[in-house]
Amino acid sequence: MQLALNKLSYNEDTPLILFVGLLALVPCLVLIKRVLNTRYNKRVFQLIHEGQGELFVASLRQDIETEPRSALRSNLELKLGMGLLQMGRWKEARTALALIDSSYIQENSRRWFHMSNLQVILRTDLEEAHRYFVRNHEQFIADSPKPLINQAIRLHNGMVEFLVMQDPHAEKVFLTISRECPDPVIKSGALYFLARIEHDRGKTDIADEYFEQSQQLTPHVIHGSAPDQPWISRGRAARKK
Repeated sequence: MQLALNKLSYNEDTPLILFVGLLALVPCLVLIKRVLNTRYNKRVFQLIHEGQGELFVASLRQDIETEPRSALRSNLELKLGMGLLQMGRWKEARTALALIDSSYIQENSRRWFHMSNLQVILRTDLEEAHRYFVRNHEQFIADSPKPLINQAIRLHNGMVEFLVMQDPHAEKVFLTISRECPDPVIKSGALYFLARIEHDRGKTDIADEYFEQSQQLTPHVIHGSAPDQPWISRGRAARKK
């Protein structure tokens, strides 16, 4: 190794070459990190979609306990909270999300962090959810370069419009997502809320059809109570007729 180093020539351009090489290496490392993180997400969340929710929770908690780096641990805690939400385990999700040091949540993960917190609050207190939504409004603007994040943001905006504001525009949001979004979880969420809208109108047959489509798409993901059951919430829980 030393012999190879000795053979390297050094001239006045060597520092510049090394600097350029380092600049090229940094984006490569970032790309590798993103690819590995994407693969991890797909693998771990697939457990929920296969009906192995307990294995998902056990795997995430083990990874959290053994991860020494605070930033990575916080992101793992976020994934745990998001998974618990998908499984309909709202109280556990709230506890998991509350443990996160949000200062370590950056970039795209920050959007998921705020959307997850909003979901929890929407299921406990609609008035507080509205305050949270307004307070963090910049996190709910669909201007991300990631189409998936924008679709998720639109879904959460629709949830606020429907559950809190009783705004009829929410139906258009859900219909668009149900037709255009390729992600099964986001799409099934839109179908679920379309079912709630139709049930509120008294069109139970259409509501049942939407609800069945949502369950068929993601049978192990729970978006809320059945459309014929009241929304789990305090405050303005009972929708005005």
